[in-house]
This record gives sequence, structure tokens and C-alpha cells, in this order.
Amino acid sequence: MKIRQEKGITLVALIITIIVLLILAMVSISLVMNGGIIDKSKAAVDKYSEEEIGEQLKLAYSEYQMSQYTGTPIDIQAKLQEIYGANTTATLANGKLKATINGKIYQYDVNSGKSGEYIDPINYGEKTKATIEPGDDIIIGRTEKFKVFSVTNSEIKAMPYYNLKLDSNPMRQATEAEADSAGEVEFSTVNYWNEGDIEINVEDSRNNIQQYIAAYKTFLEGLGTEGTTVRVGKKSDLDSTEITDIMRNPEQSGYFWLCSGVGDDSIGVYFVNPPGNLNPTPYFTNFVGVRPIIIIQK
Repeated sequence: MKIRQEKGITLVALIITIIVLLILAMVSISLVMNGGIIDKSKAAVDKYSEEEIGEQLKLAYSEYQMSQYTGTPIDIQAKLQEIYGANTTATLANGKLKATINGKIYQYDVNSGKSGEYIDPINYGEKTKATIEPGDDIIIGRTEKFKVFSVTNSEIKAMPYYNLKLDSNPMRQATEAEADSAGEVEFSTVNYWNEGDIEINVEDSRNNIQQYIAAYKTFLEGLGTEGTTVRVGKKSDLDSTEITDIMRNPEQSGYFWLCSGVGDDSIGVYFVNPPGNLNPTPYFTNFVGVRPIIIIQK
């Protein structure tokens, strides 16, 4: 009699198969849980979204440019609101189109053609531009540290911690170690104001310190702060009971000029001394350093 043999899987082979399947399952779970697949998928979606928004900004700007020749310019903000909703805002200034879309700021640089999410070069620490207060610190780049001394609904005024280092190129703030020898400069070689000119024109070319202010503005713009005002401080900027001595002169180091004449004394100019007081001195004195203020639009 011929016995029929049935083919099947042995217990050992079954156990090995189960072990292999468990290993494959654990590897798959590890890839998903440890960010391999999910994070990469999310990054890909975010990247696509950023590129898509960039293309929409370019398209909106192109349509705006073409509409200039028709006599009926389009509203870029309204154009973007049609796509991303009524909360979308957009501004075009200094060759840059910025748009706030879904809570994030995106920028299209007209000159370079580059677009992407806009990262504010000004570090507000634990706060934001909307919540910053007098007495808080802000940092631009890695080195330029400022003390905020005035905040309104429209602007933030802040003062560098140190005088500018006048023998450096590009211009920058002195470090703490350099602060006492950052550089001194006379206010002017000529008396170009009169008794009634209490706040001297901060843009006047006869103001010796203006060249340093301009150089510092260029330096900050290189760090990405286009649109931030950089100018000589005035007595009216600092002469307030709300401003403490430490805000007038953070770190208590270095005399610095203000761009204000002194009352009836037409040869006098105000400066701030290391304790933080406002004092008059002849305009030709050259023991005073340069410390401009910055004004950030909110």
C-alpha cells in the first residue's frame, strides 16, 4: 500500500518566520517613532508649502508689476487674501515683498529672486516684538546687544550697550574688554547751530559723528535689519523720568555724544557720562565716544 505524504511547515520554520516578522515590525515601528518617516514626511510637506507660497508671492508681484502699465494697479494683499484668507497681510518696501500667511512671515526678494520664510534677524529673547518692554535686551547678530528704553504702539527705541569701536572696519560695538578704549571723537570742527537749535539736525554732514552712524547702519543692514533707523541719540530721547541711568548708559562704560545743543549756550552739546547723567560740554571736545540709538518699526 502506498502512503501519501502531505507537505507542510515544521514548527522550527514557523518559529523562525515569526521571529523574522517581529524583527521587521520592530524596525518599521522604530523608523516611524524615531522620526525617520513622520519627520521626513512633515519636512517634505513644509518644504513644498514654503515653495508654493514663494511661487505665489512671485506671481503676485509679477501681476502687480504688469498692472502698473494698465493704469489699474492690483492690490497685492487682496490678491494673496483670495488664496490664503482674510487674515493675510502683505507689504512691499525696499525691493522686498513680505506676507504674513497662516501666522508665519514669508519674503520675496525682488532683486535676488529668492523667497522663503522670513526669520527676524533681531533676537527678542523670551519675548516678541509685540511684548517687548523698556529695560529688556535685544540682540542683532551674535554681538550687537541693545537695551530697550522706549516702546510705543509704532516703534521700539534701543541703545547699544557699548560705544562703537571707531578703528574697526566694518563698524561694530566694542566688546566689554574694548569698551574703555573704543575710540573718541570731537562732535564737530565748526559751530553750525544757533541758540534756538536745541535739537541739532542729526543728518547734517558737519556733524563729525554722522559718518560713524552711517557706517554702523550699513553694518547692521548686513545682518539683515533693512528698514531699521540708526541715528544719533538726542536729549529728548533720553531725558525722561521713565528712563533709568542704567538704560541711558548700559554697562556704565564710556562717554557718548547726543545730538542736542545746550540751551542758550550755543557752543554746548549734550553727552552722557559713565554714571548715566546728561551733561553739557563744548562741541570741540574729543573725549566722547559714539553710541547711536536704533528705532525698530513695530
